[in-house]
Amino acid sequence: MIARATLFRRPRRRIFFVDTEAGVRAHIRKWGNSLAIRIPRVFALEANFGDGTPVELTIADGKLIAAPVRAPRASLRRLVARIRPAQLHDETAWGGPAGREPR
Repeated sequence: MIARATLFRRPRRRIFFVDTEAGVRAHIRKWGNSLAIRIPRVFALEANFGDGTPVELTIADGKLIAAPVRAPRASLRRLVARIRPAQLHDETAWGGPAGREPR
């Protein structure tokens, strides 16, 4: 029989500190025809990785490096260059000024 005190006891909470400088061992596993590695949560948070984050893989000094791919910043010149003639329209008459607009 279980003692009454253990039935109502609150579970202990534990706080773990992970030193990301020291490194963590992980195992490479087969995933379909490729290999996969699970990234621990603390590393993913520190690297700003999330589910579906595109990464660029490189090898430097025998080490595999995964860096997030950043989308190029949009510039007005590149955006305007993508406008097609079918997207250009004539001016639209909206009537005379309705408030304190300059005439």
